[in-house]
Amino acid sequence: MLKEAAFLLHQAIEQSYSTFLLTLTSYSPPSHNLNFLRTLAEEHDRRLTEAWPRDQQRFRAWFNTLNEAYVKARYSEHYQISVEALEWLGERTSVLHGLVETICREHLEMLTRQVPAA
Repeated sequence: MLKEAAFLLHQAIEQSYSTFLLTLTSYSPPSHNLNFLRTLAEEHDRRLTEAWPRDQQRFRAWFNTLNEAYVKARYSEHYQISVEALEWLGERTSVLHGLVETICREHLEMLTRQVPAA
């Protein structure tokens, strides 16, 4: 079930970045590439960089392995991901979700303040 877990975690991250981009820019590109979506999102708010520490090679490798899960976890018999990697990625995904929620709420509140009272 590790492959399915990786695929579903990929989907949770993709959805989070898409929600963020749609909220802040009214556009989310039709991409499943987490590296691409992460870069776009982080360009709009650097706080999102807190979600994915880049100080250790294994963390970068785990993120890249998860990025491949969209296709390989479903179709490749050679795709592998460890329980340790999935646990760390799950924890970091929770951090990402919290950051996205906070930033999107702030943005929506700012938009609400800009609308004249009727």
